[in-house]
Amino acid sequence: MSRRIAIKDGIGKLHLGSPPKNPHHPAAPDLILKCDSPGAASGAFLELLEESFARWSLTPSERDVALLAVKGLSIGEIARLRQTREGTDKAQCTAVYRKAGVNNRAQLLSLFVEELMAGVTLD
Repeated sequence: MSRRIAIKDGIGKLHLGSPPKNPHHPAAPDLILKCDSPGAASGAFLELLEESFARWSLTPSERDVALLAVKGLSIGEIARLRQTREGTDKAQCTAVYRKAGVNNRAQLLSLFVEELMAGVTLD
């Protein structure tokens, strides 16, 4: 069974599928990645991740894998953290790429950077 992962910002808001408040609920996270003082940029990035993951209809496991991949973890590191097999996480990562319409992690990150920089021009 894989571990559930969530992000908690400095205000205490859970992101990425906000599991139930009851820690014994089956959907409760085993691991919470905490952001103690999110700035405007990190807050905007988390919102963009949430919106994109919802738009792509990612499963909870795909969301976890996508989040950790975006954070720069390798497939092996993701598998160890989630207590899953590398093949499972690799397949879920491939599903994320397919649903996002990209071929690899660099292209996935590029989608987010482009969205965050929309309207930014060089003068």
